[in-house]
Amino acid sequence: MQRSIVPFKYALTSARSQKSLKARNVPNHSFTMLDPAKILFLHGKQQDAEIFSQRIAWLVKKLQRNSTGLLVDRPIQCVFVDAPFTLPLREGDSVPMRTWAVYQGSSESPHCDWSPAIAAIDSAWENQGPFVGLVAFSQGNAAAAAWLKHRFLERMETPNFAVCGSAVHPLTCEPFLLDMPSLHIIGENDTAVAPSRSQAFAEDWFVDPKIHLHPGRHQIATSVSQPLLDFILQHVPRHTADTEGDCTKKGDCSTVPEHQSDELESLEAIFASDFEIVSYAPLLVKIQLRDLDLGDEVTSDEPALLFTLPATYPESDAPLIRVEGLTALLQQNARTAPVMQRHMQEHLVRCAGDDYAGAEALFQLVEEGKSWLQEHISEYRSLSAGPAASTARAGTAEDSAESARPTAASLPVQADLNGDDPTATALHRECMEAATTQALLEAARAPPPSVSKRGVWDYCVGLVGKPSAGKSTFFNAVTKSNQAKMAAYPFTTIDANVGMGFFATPCPSHHIGASAASSGGSDSARAAIAPVTPVDGWCPVDAATGPAHTQVPKRNVVAVASPDNGTRHGDTAHKCPTPPRCRRRLQRTRIKDVAGLVPGAYMGLGCGNAFLNDLLDADVLVHVLDGSGTTDRGGVAVDGAGTKDGASDPASDVAWIRDELHYWVYSNVAAKWDAIRSRPHKFLAMFTGYHCREDVVVEALRRAGYTMRTVFDEIPAFGAREVHRVVANFLCIRFPMLLLLNKMDKAGSIENINKTQHAHPTHPIAVVSAKAELDLTAWHNAGIVQFDQVCGQVHVETEGAAWESLAADKRARVQAAVDAYRTTVLSPFGSTGIMEAISAAVHLKPPVVVYPVVSLDTLQSVPMLAATSKTKPGVLSESVLMYPGSTVEDLYVALKNRGAVTGDFVRAEALVVVADRAPDSAAFAGEHVAKHPVRKDDTLSSYPLGVFCIMTNRKVAWQHQHHSGPPPKS
Repeated sequence: MQRSIVPFKYALTSARSQKSLKARNVPNHSFTMLDPAKILFLHGKQQDAEIFSQRIAWLVKKLQRNSTGLLVDRPIQCVFVDAPFTLPLREGDSVPMRTWAVYQGSSESPHCDWSPAIAAIDSAWENQGPFVGLVAFSQGNAAAAAWLKHRFLERMETPNFAVCGSAVHPLTCEPFLLDMPSLHIIGENDTAVAPSRSQAFAEDWFVDPKIHLHPGRHQIATSVSQPLLDFILQHVPRHTADTEGDCTKKGDCSTVPEHQSDELESLEAIFASDFEIVSYAPLLVKIQLRDLDLGDEVTSDEPALLFTLPATYPESDAPLIRVEGLTALLQQNARTAPVMQRHMQEHLVRCAGDDYAGAEALFQLVEEGKSWLQEHISEYRSLSAGPAASTARAGTAEDSAESARPTAASLPVQADLNGDDPTATALHRECMEAATTQALLEAARAPPPSVSKRGVWDYCVGLVGKPSAGKSTFFNAVTKSNQAKMAAYPFTTIDANVGMGFFATPCPSHHIGASAASSGGSDSARAAIAPVTPVDGWCPVDAATGPAHTQVPKRNVVAVASPDNGTRHGDTAHKCPTPPRCRRRLQRTRIKDVAGLVPGAYMGLGCGNAFLNDLLDADVLVHVLDGSGTTDRGGVAVDGAGTKDGASDPASDVAWIRDELHYWVYSNVAAKWDAIRSRPHKFLAMFTGYHCREDVVVEALRRAGYTMRTVFDEIPAFGAREVHRVVANFLCIRFPMLLLLNKMDKAGSIENINKTQHAHPTHPIAVVSAKAELDLTAWHNAGIVQFDQVCGQVHVETEGAAWESLAADKRARVQAAVDAYRTTVLSPFGSTGIMEAISAAVHLKPPVVVYPVVSLDTLQSVPMLAATSKTKPGVLSESVLMYPGSTVEDLYVALKNRGAVTGDFVRAEALVVVADRAPDSAAFAGEHVAKHPVRKDDTLSSYPLGVFCIMTNRKVAWQHQHHSGPPPKS
């Protein structure tokens, strides 16, 4: 195929009239072991990089998954590049599509300039490359051909291979024979680019092209996935051990820093044949531990220490340490080796970080390792042998009796929790209490537990507690309903109650300048934005800073609103002194109230395991406690205060409810222990059944002191103590718990709040009066009282018609109740505490609140979310709760599933807060909100405002666009 040449920036000459250039004459880029193998992807006309990446996502996933094992420490990275020109915006699109060239002239004499396309791909090579391969589709092949020709002629670096799908010739660019491996994918039923044209392109531009026909149309079909994958992986350059400069060979130490080389030479002189450099990349040193006085003959399997030295050792980082070869030292008790190995490694890591930080430490660590082994070997030899083996080795009858006495360390997993053996029961409690203390301390130090799930979060708060603690009353107060039956006797609730409640989150309008009460705000650029109109309303109790009552300890007690915190937004009837600094809006969440638990519920007492299983839907738990201390553990009312015989105080109720949850999980693990010991990987599955993923179990194991590298070797040696430790940490991650002291209007509640806070300092605590909330809200709605939740004020409407309609005795009861609530609840605490309690519970495992909008200029919510409403969506009126790990793509999928958007994801933008700096100074001068482009794989939590605009384009039916002649003018 011969075409007239149009001069442009790079002089291209005919390939047929000259000798083709060989790839070996082109300089190759030198890769290191940490370099990814990058492949360049070029889209077709009427596409862009984002659209093409979605179309070819199946190939990207396969490449990333199949690169393991074929390349050494070298992942495959796919880079998608946008064409330099945009096309006119099509109807139904929100973003214009792109083209690699602008065609000019008439249909009889067309021409175009490929230099912008070449410059764009060159820029990608410089900034994102180099690339080991190239994958192009349709018009992208024309740009690729012109670019490859330019690179070969200029003797510049080129990719190792090319994959061409539905290729077309670059118009007005003479063919040039490229000597590089190429695979050409051609659809036999392609009506956009005739198969004969794509085959001619392959023969005109490539030496020995491989052609693969498929029965599809204008596409890189998934039916060719295997030959395509094989071709690409075959031509990705691999690292080989005999490559020049390869630092994996033992004899090549040129990459070792001089300060480390000196230490290695000294160690080799000291330890001689016991010293070995395993590899230089990374630098791994092995030293055998010999001459150990362990009370027995030397075994053939000597223990050893392996040190991995970072490049910054010893100045900044300590060496990574691994212990090997302990199995033979433990004789018949080899199953204890993983436990001993972990403990020894932990000791050496502490020494490296504390005692020898910043110094050459390998010799000292070897000596520390020898000393630790000699000191502790007998302990670990007897640990797994158990009481019988210890007795057999004892020298006297007294020693035999002492060694036969069970301890927490030797208690087997399957020992009955509450069987006939009181010693086993006591040891279980000792293990459980120690494990729970450690887990709560770890949870208090750790950030909120992460959740690996992605997508929309149907959040659920579970209510637990003993009978008659006020769970159903609290449930009705939160959900504003009378769904849950309430009565002063145990097991009022049999079937779980599920309703919708609300929690409060900050509204982004505070930063954006869109006001709830006005259309303006501090940001003049957004002065035309209409008022923010949350579908679920504004939080009536806002900007709480702490309880007003001085007798209530503030530390870890969830704040409830005080009377001077500001007005209800949009409500001008109440004038409080100080408006809140940041508005909070209401978000919906499911509330689940299960039947009351009694001691022994995990064994079937009371309502048994059935109601424990009801908690599996819950993301966080609210433990509702009887703050008055006037009921026993079974929920039966006891006369008098909590000091009376038979009544339980809230501090003690916390422990046994927590124990029930712990034993519920532990007993399920113990029942399967024989199978777990033979197949340790089943241990994780025992926990994922509680509606969580494996990463939750992995985090629990990490907090318990185990690593995934060795834990499956250690699990068969686990006793009750180890399993209790894992269970306790698992519960803290899977079911974070808020302690809720209800009935704060009752006598003795302040004393019980102080006592509970002192007994459980690591637990967050909230105080509420669910009965006060129910009564005051009901009377307010009936017009009997005026109840101001913001200022914590209530007064009786004695001149209203509703009051007049009440009987005299009912008026007296209402007046007495209002006076009591004012004195015991509103005056000391500022509110009933309901909203703050649920908000605090959700904060223990917070979701990401996202506000999808049609435009970042108008901030109008996407219409889908208000599909059930007859009114047009308002400004930031709707929100979606997402899992913390969710990405922008997950939000797009969620909106698409709900009908909010259609077509392909093209681009997304978010609002971000940008700090302003004073001129010629680094001083902070305020802040403003700006638009920021976001990638599809960006996590939503990276953008705290949570305001996103997703832009999409309708799909193109490529099969109906014929390219038999020159492309039309653009």
